[in-house]
Amino acid sequence: MDFIGHDNARAGRVMHIIDEYLGIDGNYRIKSVNHKVNDCNHTMSCTLENL
Repeated sequence: MDFIGHDNARAGRVMHIIDEYLGIDGNYRIKSVNHKVNDCNHTMSCTLENL
């Protein structure tokens, strides 16, 4: 999944995700994350594991 970037997002950490459009509401472990900064915009692409 792609998100607005967050400096604390690292592999192994757990984050709570709510997305009404996708019907997601739960805790997910970050398996991997790739941060990108482009023109002052921080984004990240994550591979998540459902807990």
